[in-house]
Amino acid sequence: MSNPAVKSPRFVRAVLLLIWRLCTVGWSGAASLFVLITVQEILSGKFESIILDQLVLIRFPLYYAFSLSMLGVATISAGLHCVLVSRSWRWLTTAALSSTAFLVLTGDYLLVYSQLVEMLTPLGSPRPHTFPFYHQLTETLNGIALILNLAATLLVCLPVREDR
Repeated sequence: MSNPAVKSPRFVRAVLLLIWRLCTVGWSGAASLFVLITVQEILSGKFESIILDQLVLIRFPLYYAFSLSMLGVATISAGLHCVLVSRSWRWLTTAALSSTAFLVLTGDYLLVYSQLVEMLTPLGSPRPHTFPFYHQLTETLNGIALILNLAATLLVCLPVREDR
């Protein structure tokens, strides 16, 4: 015997919006906290350069794994919502913002962060002259992804007008 609530459009919409909202809000908060902690460590002056590099090599793989998982699930939920529930301007725009944030961060991980890892290993080796460029680029791409995701978060978290 099947549950009629599972097949209802309202149930599907509610579940997809729940997942989409949790992922966008969760990543925005986690990414912001991660950046605040990292900046605080750097500005405190309490850590030597080699320790900061070691922290980058330990923490950032976890950051990217969490980020790409959350943004990936948000993108899947967004796509399913647009296909199964509504293709309105609001949902298509929000899905595009979520998807673009995911793509920007994926590109950053594959093309920029991976280069930074090579530049930082082995620990203590001199940084190449291209390091500042890649470092600035990854900061910029992460900032863009965060802004895109925050915009998506605002749109996806606005109340949904109930069908009359």
